Amino acid sequence: MPDKEHTVSVSRYQRAIERNEKRRRSESCDTLFSPSEVTIAQAVAVTSESVSHQTVSCQTELLSCDVVSKEEFDNLKEELEKIKKEHHELLMKSTEREVNQVPSQYRPFDEDYFKDSDDTVRFFTGLTNWDILSKLFQFVLPHFVTHSSLSKFQQLSLTLMRLRLGSTGVELGYHFGIHPSTVCRIFSDVVGMLYVRTKFLIVWPEREILRKTLPMDFRKNCPNCVVILDCFKIFIDRPSDLLARAQTYSSYKHHNTVKYLIESTRQC
Repeated sequence: MPDKEHTVSVSRYQRAIERNEKRRRSESCDTLFSPSEVTIAQAVAVTSESVSHQTVSCQTELLSCDVVSKEEFDNLKEELEKIKKEHHELLMKSTEREVNQVPSQYRPFDEDYFKDSDDTVRFFTGLTNWDILSKLFQFVLPHFVTHSSLSKFQQLSLTLMRLRLGSTGVELGYHFGIHPSTVCRIFSDVVGMLYVRTKFLIVWPEREILRKTLPMDFRKNCPNCVVILDCFKIFIDRPSDLLARAQTYSSYKHHNTVKYLIESTRQC
């Protein structure tokens, strides 16, 4: 019995010690996470002093930087302009080098594209060979008036392609890398120039000469035939002018049109 009572008392003593230890740890934690007013005030004072010191040092640095930037501003500006100029020159040289390195087949319809193939000339322009196309270009070269990103030869080839193939402005715009409205402007200007410069080449023969040179079939069946006429209409955009709109409207086509009358000799 004494041993049993002694064991019980020891266990009670150990439990009391454990409770005291837990109580002490709890008080320590409360003190750590709930500081006193004096501790908070000291921390705030230290923090304020540190911040004010940093602010003064930053202001000093900013003032020194301002003084330096004012002194060197003009020099930096000159250096910047010089760098910009050098960059622009290098960019222009690089672009020019890249354009010169592009194969001729990727430069649309310039001299290099046509001069090595008479078949290409005939298909796209309707002219017989490169020599005729080149001589035509040299003949009309001083009379180009349209300013465009295309070369003068490309403007001529664009016009001949549209006359030969009936290509639309959108299609030619894709081929030459320009806007369809620019295609229309180039075509209108170059066609007018070609008319003025080459109209002397169109000669209407005398009636007697026409009859003497009639093909055999016409001599047998139509000996008095001098000319063959043809007439057709093409659609146009509706004019903004009311008078022109009324004059070009076709009640048969239900559209604004232009009528063409063409005459040709039988020798053609």
